[in-house]
Amino acid sequence: MVRAVQAGPIGCRVQLSRFGDLIAQGSKLDAYYIPTRYPNGLPGGLPSDAFDADDARKAIAIATKLMEMVVERLEPGSDY
Repeated sequence: MVRAVQAGPIGCRVQLSRFGDLIAQGSKLDAYYIPTRYPNGLPGGLPSDAFDADDARKAIAIATKLMEMVVERLEPGSDY
């Protein structure tokens, strides 16, 4: 989704630049999306062979931080 907005109209790119910290955090989760969701998402391997409990904890921590950042921006009076 981030790539689609980045390639979109100038107005989208300007708005996107205001959310750089969110994008940076969200892009870290991209590495987990396909490979962990689909058994054939990793060429020549299974998700259970490539990811472990520590990876899950890291992904949860990133997702939690991302959600906190989004909620903060949705609060009344936010500049976003």
